[in-house]
Amino acid sequence: IKEAELTEAKNAAQLLIENAPYYIIANDAQSWSVEKDTLGAWIEVIAKMDPPVIPQISLNQEKIKTYLASLAKNIDRQATNAKLTWENNEIKFVFLAQPGQRLNIEKSLRAITDNILAGQKNIQLAIDKTEPGISDQNINELGLTSLLGKGESNFAGSPSNRQYNIKVGAAKLNGWLIKPGEEFSFIGAIGEIDAINGWVQGFVIKNNQTIPEFGGGICQVSTTLFRAAVKAGLKITERQAHAYPIKYYGAPGFDATIYAPKPDLKILNNTTGHLLLQNKIEGTKLTFEIYGLNDGREIKIKGPTVLSKNP
Repeated sequence: IKEAELTEAKNAAQLLIENAPYYIIANDAQSWSVEKDTLGAWIEVIAKMDPPVIPQISLNQEKIKTYLASLAKNIDRQATNAKLTWENNEIKFVFLAQPGQRLNIEKSLRAITDNILAGQKNIQLAIDKTEPGISDQNINELGLTSLLGKGESNFAGSPSNRQYNIKVGAAKLNGWLIKPGEEFSFIGAIGEIDAINGWVQGFVIKNNQTIPEFGGGICQVSTTLFRAAVKAGLKITERQAHAYPIKYYGAPGFDATIYAPKPDLKILNNTTGHLLLQNKIEGTKLTFEIYGLNDGREIKIKGPTVLSKNP
């Protein structure tokens, strides 16, 4: 390509820049302007290789993708599941579900490229809607018709790092759905327990010693969920008590320790509907509620009984 052949491309680029700013629109409340300097950095010249070879104006796709990734932080929103409560022997909604949204990078990239090259100043981004897993429309379909069991524990007196980990662990399981016939793994659901995933160090029991590690205090969460699962009459397929009594769990014997990869807390959904895990923290009281399909099973808890005591 010779310099003289670039004149037409140069003029086309000049027209695009003079037409700036261009407006990127997400919705009625969100829009951004592409000013001359930004557009100038996007513009490039490519060669149409079919004879005759002609220089053409184009926009750098990688630079626009980077730009869109920065917009996505302000656009993307997780769908929010409906929050349930049990009052007067019936399910009620604490709040309704809210749909989420996610910026479609590839479709938005094409929209920006095509519209700017065509001289269109207003460009609508492509945004995909994401539906919540639990809403007022599908709770009957999922089988979420009753409160099956509730577990409680109190972590009063816990140091701040332990309280922090309890809140992190509870949040990761809030709104978790377990399919009929599915075996729930506490460790699998929680994921990696490290600083990258939001945990801080706290005391754990390891080899009969109390030592600081990431996630210390998470057994408050597993213990409370275990209690809810027992009271719901679910099949506990794996569970291990702590090596010695912990004051935060009250009477010994009704707790569940976890430490990746073992021991784990595993619960089998042996009902014909889905199970929904919900939790809340009020002060230092942690509560887990399990919602599902009431099939008439009766639950009786015997004990726990202290068999022996040691210093």
